[in-house]
Amino acid sequence: MAELASAVVALLERLRADGTIAAETPVYYAGVSIGGATGIQLGHDHPGLFSGLAIICSAAKIGTPQGWTDRAELGAKAGTPTMVAGSAERWFGPGFIESHPVVSADLLHTLQDADRFSYAHACAALAGFDLTSGLGSITDPLLAIAGAHDVVCPPSDAEFLAAHVANGRSAVVEPAAHLAPAEDPEATAALLIDFFTTQGAPRG
Repeated sequence: MAELASAVVALLERLRADGTIAAETPVYYAGVSIGGATGIQLGHDHPGLFSGLAIICSAAKIGTPQGWTDRAELGAKAGTPTMVAGSAERWFGPGFIESHPVVSADLLHTLQDADRFSYAHACAALAGFDLTSGLGSITDPLLAIAGAHDVVCPPSDAEFLAAHVANGRSAVVEPAAHLAPAEDPEATAALLIDFFTTQGAPRG
């Protein structure tokens, strides 16, 4: 996970070096699931780099190391289509697949078409990820957003995250499970806009 965070930093440095992002422009980070875990790692490893971190449907530790190791091995051997059925059960809140068949199918097809070895590496990163004891060193403003029906990273994980960083708060998207931005984009966007323009404002 530290390598993923370093890759984000390297990208930001390139964008600043070529003038795409001006040096004085504040930057904000938002990530979902493993992207959220990357955001937590960024706050831990690179304090002060971001003016606000939004951690969506994620946690300081997700699942168990053995569970992710087993999934990595299965994904590498059998391919990502083996993950689709389980993900369909975990990703979406009650009734979402039936009421939003195109959105849910597109997301599941993205998983099905993912490179199996890249997926396995992502699982391996999650297997070694646990910042539950290191959250106190995160000083950037942080918003933890959870889906009310998320069994992977439930609202209690968001509350724990917000309570253990130096400047955190949490929120719940009621209809959502593990993919709040896709399940309720309006509510998720409203939370992000409010956070990035208030709690996540540049500190001076």
